[in-house]
Amino acid sequence: MRKLIILLLFVLFVLTACLSKKTDIIEKKVLFHLAMGKADNQIDLIQLPGIPFKRKSRIVMKNGLFFISNGNTGKIMEFTSYGDIINLYYNAKKNPEPIMLSSSLGANTVSNKKAFKYPFNTIGEIEVTNTGELLVDDAVSAGRVEKDDTTGSVLDRIVLRFSKDGKLIGYLGQEGPGGTPFPYIEKLEVNAHNDIIVFTRTTASRIIFWFDAEGTLLYKVQIRLNDLPLPEGTSNPIAFLDTMTADRNMMMLYVKIDYYVPVSSEGAQGKGTPEYKESKIWEFSVPENAFTKGISIPPITAEMYGQVKNGTNFTDEVYQFLGCDISGKLYLLIHVKLNTFQMLILSPNGTVLARRDLTMDDQHISYSSFYLTKDGLLTALLGKEKKADVVWWRSDKIPGVKDASDN
Repeated sequence: MRKLIILLLFVLFVLTACLSKKTDIIEKKVLFHLAMGKADNQIDLIQLPGIPFKRKSRIVMKNGLFFISNGNTGKIMEFTSYGDIINLYYNAKKNPEPIMLSSSLGANTVSNKKAFKYPFNTIGEIEVTNTGELLVDDAVSAGRVEKDDTTGSVLDRIVLRFSKDGKLIGYLGQEGPGGTPFPYIEKLEVNAHNDIIVFTRTTASRIIFWFDAEGTLLYKVQIRLNDLPLPEGTSNPIAFLDTMTADRNMMMLYVKIDYYVPVSSEGAQGKGTPEYKESKIWEFSVPENAFTKGISIPPITAEMYGQVKNGTNFTDEVYQFLGCDISGKLYLLIHVKLNTFQMLILSPNGTVLARRDLTMDDQHISYSSFYLTKDGLLTALLGKEKKADVVWWRSDKIPGVKDASDN
């Protein structure tokens, strides 16, 4: 009898240990769909086999509203969370005249659904300020393109600013309102103080322009790719700057850097393909123009999912950095198996606060754009063959994360 009790206790211990390793799941919720096409509330994500998308489409969620840009048609649509379109900014040469929205109201007509014409050239990134101002990364006309002899970059991007009622306020360039065009824009962000941060890229560096809410340039910092911080204890590491985001309160950047090591190729005179080693998120002080602290990203292990690399079930090696929330927690995403991604949430000092699996029908997705809100809610635009889904995962509701201490 005693042996039976011991055996049962052992089985219970094993089951408990197995269950403790299981990662909780956050189910995806589809909020609404966009049909493929060029009508007011449709999106053009049609892609020929084997040909990558040439134009960006992006999603932003701000104050309960969804802003979706469509580079192929030169427009930005604004929706409620139920999928009702309420505003449209569009290039009249690339889009039919709106049917569901009003672009010319009569004196006695009242409508809360409006369409605004603007001759967009090539829409890139978008963002929305806390006061509802729409920011649009757009190309300048051919006659306004400049060349930066120092970096060798083509300067052909500006940030258009639209008021809540659809009026063009003006545009931001490198020096502020009406300034010199930017090089390629990787990202636009707005922090809690309504500062506007423009992330740009050249062949040898990343240049970040930090403006206040009025468009006054506060800081311009340059992060050179050949001068990135290196981890200790790694021989001859190769540093790759993946992405970065701005802290939502402080004048600080979080810079994700992936590190690789050279591997000799057997029988070859040169080096083989570099092997991934680790990733870190570095804090970068904008006023000091310097890296200040590195945060290690814990890797996915075989024990966690039991996948075989490069097999049918697989585990990616490198996390995608989604950004930070209002309290400085860091959110990352990685593909762990078919139809499943894992979200990793770190405290500002690198402590693992949560790991959650996110459901994702990735075998049907041909295009995706993610957006993390200030509260840590993850939303996405997922393009498929015949439609695009606007979805979210309530990552802002994970128990113990929202009020977790940063100590």
